[in-house]
Amino acid sequence: FLRAAGPARAATPGVGWHALAEVWGLTPAQMDLVVLAQLAAKPALALDNLLLAFAATDLSGVQNIPAYLTSMIKDFEASTYACLRFLADVCTDCRGCGLVHVGGTAGWRLLQARWGLTYRHFDYEVLNYLAKQPPGDRECILHIFTGMNLRAAKSLSALLSSVVRKYASRARR
Repeated sequence: FLRAAGPARAATPGVGWHALAEVWGLTPAQMDLVVLAQLAAKPALALDNLLLAFAATDLSGVQNIPAYLTSMIKDFEASTYACLRFLADVCTDCRGCGLVHVGGTAGWRLLQARWGLTYRHFDYEVLNYLAKQPPGDRECILHIFTGMNLRAAKSLSALLSSVVRKYASRARR
């Protein structure tokens, strides 16, 4: 949605609501007051990230959208580390965002130089999982991943996820 919308619209505050309306036809008027109060308490960038994640979720089978969004708000706050706006090339406030902007580090530059891969080659779930790790660990994980034979990988995201999981379990010991 954000890439298709263009930079001017994507940089507009409230882009999350635009995405939600365009993708699912949902507007603030369709939300209950409890959900709107929870959303109103969020800083603008956090709100946009939350609404973008909601817009990217398959809502076709959801019966109670406000209840689903309420549960998603709790899950999102507890489990979101990678900035969706950054992944769509529209988050320009790295310091004020509060979420991890993947890419641009030595590990990502090495991965691009060796294999021609950037964060765009991976799904959001694995990028979020990687972003959850401490910065130094993220770099080590990317160096380990870069040293692997990636030509044999059926799924780069699944392989990176397994490297993150193994590294994180070793780091906790």
